[in-house]
Amino acid sequence: MNLLIDIGNSRVKAALWEEGRCVAQRVTEHPVGAWFDCLLREFDVREAIFSSTRGDAEPLWRLLAERFPRAVRFTPATPVPIAIDYATPETLGRDRVAAAVGAATLHAGRETVIVDFGTALTIDRVTADGTFRGGAISPGVTMRLRALHDYTASLPLCDPFAEGGEAAELLRSCGAELRPGEAADAPSERAAELQSDCGSEQPQGCGAAAGQRGSERASFPLAGRSTREAIERGVLNSVAFEIEGYLDRLGAENADLCVIFTGGEAKYFVKRIKNTIFAEPNLVFCGLNRILEYHATTQRQMDEAPRNGAADACRVGRFGADEQH
Repeated sequence: MNLLIDIGNSRVKAALWEEGRCVAQRVTEHPVGAWFDCLLREFDVREAIFSSTRGDAEPLWRLLAERFPRAVRFTPATPVPIAIDYATPETLGRDRVAAAVGAATLHAGRETVIVDFGTALTIDRVTADGTFRGGAISPGVTMRLRALHDYTASLPLCDPFAEGGEAAELLRSCGAELRPGEAADAPSERAAELQSDCGSEQPQGCGAAAGQRGSERASFPLAGRSTREAIERGVLNSVAFEIEGYLDRLGAENADLCVIFTGGEAKYFVKRIKNTIFAEPNLVFCGLNRILEYHATTQRQMDEAPRNGAADACRVGRFGADEQH
């Protein structure tokens, strides 16, 4: 069983991967040793990969390296099974590279756009030949809401994903779950008012086409009748319109464009974009697992090859470093 650790800006996530699928996930806010020890007691881990964009994760990496001497730390020198076409690879975030590897693994041979709903909203492109071609970075939903609150005198800090918020109510009215593992109740009175904007299908899981074209597409209402509604609808629609703009331009260049949504807020948008969307909540983990397997293969090749030819045994894409975007 493979242990995949992804430490991002706000959360520490771990996944256990076996026979090509995720069998369990754990999430915490801080990379503490007790959390890690509990994880290892619960599962029979054989191999591990560690990816972090935070400076406070060093103790957790040392614990992992002590337990698994062949554990992989995802760095600029780590072999990856895709090419990296980026002007500043030393600043390229590891999560973006892992997502690109996951996309190339799941949808090999297709032109792919990855939309990752994290602290930042990233829209990245992987071409059909398996090359990461860069993308766009803009503020995520929470960052936009925080900016409106922090840089004005009186606008409130809104959370459209909290129960009763704009996104949560619209998701509930579509019959989907409000939070992972929480069964949806009957639509609230406010959700019922939004029901006319929703289709009948629920967003589906990893690998499933979740977005639909035409009249089945749900939309966030445009106009808010209170300041809080105006902020939530303004921010949510700005993100949706931004994504649609990119997809319209890229789709005009490639009719067979494959669009993947991932990240914690993807489920709120997957039915609100007019393109057909693949919802891949475990895309980064899928990529990390592929990188781990690829590293093991190339390491064996390097061990077996003559010293003067070892560098030819692997195909390394350079990326990462301290400041990653």
